[in-house]
Formats: sequence, structure tokens, C-alpha cells
Amino acid sequence: MCERLEVPASLACFDVRNLRQINRQRGNREGDKALMFFAELLTFGFRDSDVAARLEGDKFAVLMTNTPISNTQDILDRFKERIDRYAVENSLPYTLDFNVGVSWVEPEGDYDYEKLLCVARSLATQAKG
Repeated sequence: MCERLEVPASLACFDVRNLRQINRQRGNREGDKALMFFAELLTFGFRDSDVAARLEGDKFAVLMTNTPISNTQDILDRFKERIDRYAVENSLPYTLDFNVGVSWVEPEGDYDYEKLLCVARSLATQAKG
């Protein structure tokens, strides 16, 4: 769609950092709930035109359509605030921390989504340390 409309796209890959700790301290059932909560907030925390998906385990992605890289940090900051607010409002006994990697393509760029995903996942892994 972005290629057809000649608009920029940003792809964010998320890696939930503390899922293993939640599973260990609170059990797998609570870890599963944490993943569902994260997925739900991804689904409703971005625009309808964006596409959110679970990649595997504790890894998720969001394709942000018509979003240049210059706008992504503000978007991700708002998402983090939403996660933190949800945890407080619902008295969760933990917070969900995540690493994120972002790749992007400009309107005149190469819309190779496989390559974008590879770069964003690599950056999220590097952020994990």
C-alpha cells in the first residue's frame, strides 16, 4: 500500500524484555496474560491504517504507514506511556519493558519489507544488549 501510494513507512519491531522474569516469578499463565495485554495495546495503540502482528514468542511488529522516521520516536514514546498507564490503572504487579528497533523506507525507496523486518529485528536485539 505504501509503495502504491508513494508514502513513507516505518516498521517497529518490539521485543518484550521481561517476559522470562514474569513467567519465572508469576507463572506462565501470567506471562501469557502479559503477552495478550501487550498485543491488545499494540492493536489499539496505533492508527487503524497501521498493521500490528505477533512475530513469535515475545516479539511483535507494527508497520506504520505514511510515517517518516522523524515521527516514530514520538509515536513510540506515546505507546510506552500507554503501556505504563495501563499497568497502573489495572494494578498489574509488574511493568512490561520492551526493546524496539525501527527501520523505514522513503517514498522513492526500496519497499523490500523482508529487509525492513530484518533490520528492525536486528536493531531491537542490539538494544537488548
